[in-house]
Amino acid sequence: KHDLDMHPNYRSVSDFAPVTARVKPSDVEGLESPVGRFAVFSHATQDLHLASRDEEIPVKLQPNASDALIVAPVLALGDEVLFAPLGCTSMLNGGGAIRYIDTNPEQGDVDVGVVGVGRLSVYASAKPVGVLARKEGEDVQMQTSLEFQWKEHDPALGLGGGLVSIELPKYQPSNKGDKIPVHVL
Repeated sequence: KHDLDMHPNYRSVSDFAPVTARVKPSDVEGLESPVGRFAVFSHATQDLHLASRDEEIPVKLQPNASDALIVAPVLALGDEVLFAPLGCTSMLNGGGAIRYIDTNPEQGDVDVGVVGVGRLSVYASAKPVGVLARKEGEDVQMQTSLEFQWKEHDPALGLGGGLVSIELPKYQPSNKGDKIPVHVL
């Protein structure tokens, strides 16, 4: 048994200062946005930032802490609504759950193909009027209205809109990698 406090090289976690860094959407090579804006979501703090390609976002980590950031391009749904799918934010690599995005600018809605379960989060510049989940298969056709949470951002922070969170339904997939199309109205 060792008494680490007596060891000359021992340092407690409390001896270290937090680590600070700045990240920007352009740090993600090849990522483009048709409207020049990006949604950046912190897994650790559950905070959402909107940023231009080269705008820096501060990140602060306490000793022994970690974070994963999702950077998603903001898309236009018509002339007035902006949208960015963030992914299953209850998963560490939640951005990987997005398999496709199909926008319908004339209607102002979007389909997002998702693999996985948990909480799907998206940025929207306006509160949706509804969210539907559809599951289509050889012998199954399901369309379910989903409840969603809307967390409006503080206008003083320069963010319009808010974070839409949807608990995805659990179902037994017929094939590994089946997608749940989520329709945001």
